[in-house]
Amino acid sequence: MQLDGLRSQLAATKATADASAASAQSAQLQCLALVKELDEKNSSLKEHEDRVTRLGQQLDNLQKDLQARESSQKQLKDEVFRIEQDIMQTIAKAGVNKDCELRKLLDEVSPKNFERINKLLVVKDEEIHKLKDEIKIMSAHWKLKTKELESQLEKQLRADQELKKRVLKLEFCLQEARAQTRKLQRMGERRDKAIKELRDQLAAKQQDAHVGTEKQNFWETSGFKIVVSMSMLILVVFSKR
Repeated sequence: MQLDGLRSQLAATKATADASAASAQSAQLQCLALVKELDEKNSSLKEHEDRVTRLGQQLDNLQKDLQARESSQKQLKDEVFRIEQDIMQTIAKAGVNKDCELRKLLDEVSPKNFERINKLLVVKDEEIHKLKDEIKIMSAHWKLKTKELESQLEKQLRADQELKKRVLKLEFCLQEARAQTRKLQRMGERRDKAIKELRDQLAAKQQDAHVGTEKQNFWETSGFKIVVSMSMLILVVFSKR
C-alpha cells in the first residue's frame, strides 16, 4: 500500500516536472520571438532614419544650388553694369560727340543688350523662384518626416522598455521553472531511492517468511517424528539397565 502511494506521488512529481519544462520552453520561445520583433522594429527605424537623412541632404544641395545661382546672377548684373560704366567713361574721356558713329552704334546696341540681359535675368529669377519653392516644399516635407521619426523614436523607446520588462519577467519565470524542475528531479530521485529500499525490505521479509515456513514444515515431517520416537525408546532402555 505504501509502495503504491509512493508510485502515485512519483507519477504526480513527474507530471509536474514535465509541465514545468514545457512552461520553461514556452517562456524561452516567447523571449526569442520578442527579440526578433525588436530587431525588426530597429531595422525599420534605421530605414526611416536613412530616408530622413537623404531628404536632408537633398535639401542642403538645393539650398547650395540656390545660393550659387543667386551669386551668379549678382555677378552678371555687376559685370554688365561695370562694362557699361567703362564704355561711358571711355566715350566721355575721348570727347566723342553725339554724331559719332561709335556713339550711334552704342545707342543702338545698348538697348538690345539690355533687353537680352533682362530676359536672361528674368529666366534666372524664375529658376531661383522655382528653386525657392522646391526648397520650401522639401523643407516642409523634411520637417514632417523629422516629426514622424521623432514620434516613431518615442514609440520605439516605449516599446523597447516594455519588451525589456517582458523579457526580464519571462527570464525570471524561466529561472523559476528550471529551479522547480531541478527540485522535482531531486524529489524524484529521493523517492526512487525510497522505493528501492522498500522493495529490498519487502524482498528480505518475503525471504525470511519462506525460511520460517521451511523450518516449520521440518518439525512436522514424519521422519522427524520417527527419529524422536526412536530416541525416546533408546533412552527408556538405557534407563532400565
